[in-house]
Amino acid sequence: MKFAVLFFAFLMSLTLSCAKKEAPAKLSLSFQSKGENSANTPTIEHVIVNVSAGDLPLRIFEWECDRQDCSNISFEVLSGSNRLIQLLVLTEDSSEVTLINYGDVLSNLSSGENVLEVQLSRIGQILDEAKIMGRYIPRATHPLAGKSLTGEILAQLPVGGGKPDMRIKRFEIFGGWLNLFTLDSLGFKYLFTGHDLQGNFFVRQPILNDLHDSSGLK
Repeated sequence: MKFAVLFFAFLMSLTLSCAKKEAPAKLSLSFQSKGENSANTPTIEHVIVNVSAGDLPLRIFEWECDRQDCSNISFEVLSGSNRLIQLLVLTEDSSEVTLINYGDVLSNLSSGENVLEVQLSRIGQILDEAKIMGRYIPRATHPLAGKSLTGEILAQLPVGGGKPDMRIKRFEIFGGWLNLFTLDSLGFKYLFTGHDLQGNFFVRQPILNDLHDSSGLK
């Protein structure tokens, strides 16, 4: 009987510790670019947030700011330590130029309300947007040369500073046919996960790098 009570208490402690570990945290972010003040506050157009940690899968959040106020954003993630919050903010200045701003913060998130401020730095601006439409068959120099691919393409943006690339957008590819965009001023990385006609499966395989690199379309 004593053993049964001890075993039950041990199971309860495991259950409570798991519940505590998986408790949701509500995170509110405010942000400001370096050198920004009330006289030159740009218009926020688009916000993307990546949240990552060693004990949870990457979460991606996105806001279209022509439909809502993005000056302060809130969302829920699992509480825990060493949560890396990466923030990408597209703004438009008085000259109608779209600027790319990035910032990140590493934080321990408790269950309940969490408020963080992120300082942004400009990492570029959007000069030219191009669409890649049609059928993509990797060239002879590519590891997937000649293959007809079906699956998902993940667009990632290198942000530097030893931080993980930010995951920006997902696109589909079916039998090589795709429709996606690229920004020549940024140099996206495109990673393919899916299969070819022979049933071979690939995970996060770089593609389109035979057509596109950091300087733009080849």
